[in-house]
Amino acid sequence: MFFSLGLPFHLARNPYYREAFSYATNTPNLSGYKPPSYNKLRTTLLTTERSHVENLLQPIRNLWNQKGVTIVSDRWSNPQGRPLINFMAITKSEPIFLKAVNCFGDIKDKDFISQQIKDAIMKVGSSNVCKAATKGAKKNNVTYDQCSWITQIADYANFIMRHSMRLSMYINFNSLKLLFVAPTRFSSTIVMLKRFGSLKEGLQKMVISPEWSTYKDDDVGKAKKVKETLLDDIWWDKFDYILSFVAPIYDVLRKTDTNMTCLYLVYEM
Repeated sequence: MFFSLGLPFHLARNPYYREAFSYATNTPNLSGYKPPSYNKLRTTLLTTERSHVENLLQPIRNLWNQKGVTIVSDRWSNPQGRPLINFMAITKSEPIFLKAVNCFGDIKDKDFISQQIKDAIMKVGSSNVCKAATKGAKKNNVTYDQCSWITQIADYANFIMRHSMRLSMYINFNSLKLLFVAPTRFSSTIVMLKRFGSLKEGLQKMVISPEWSTYKDDDVGKAKKVKETLLDDIWWDKFDYILSFVAPIYDVLRKTDTNMTCLYLVYEM
């Protein structure tokens, strides 16, 4: 009763609770029965109940390595106003609650959140986890900060666009503008990648041009690095590979970004 209904253990100390049980057990079949004590509920019986729940969950865990797991987290506050973060393991069969983190007094930035997600992944088993999903504020958005590869592209774009002479060279070889990651814009990272890919030919012509080679500024080493990267076929293969699997996700998000009924579109796609 305590565990299934979530009753507080201190109820076992309530005299009315004990009197009610004494009255209910005043029958030949239940004569002499005493309800579990407060200490037994929070020690021996709690351990037994946990083992029972773990046994019930084991068939679900056995499917993790077959169907994969999504780690989901969500922030909320308990009745006392303490900030908590819940972590769940979601599968096609049933979800399992992993842990609740009391983050009172902690700075809930991207480093703190990512560490908690990492701990949840290790608890589930990294080989079983397909992805992690969390609802976070702008300061917890790790897409731009943590992906060094995308940061490199943005860095190269800044190097080209934020200097008048390099910008003039870029305009001579490209008809489209470079785009930047905008945290407030929808899927701006993917939009930026798609634009960068469409500029490949113009960017390569720019860095092999005499203007790029003869132009000297205060960062010759950076200009050489940009040239080597943009002419590297392996680097572009990696670019195409990443874009190949994020572009379909972007297309689905764009088609479903509407107030109208759109679930049938997902099924069709």
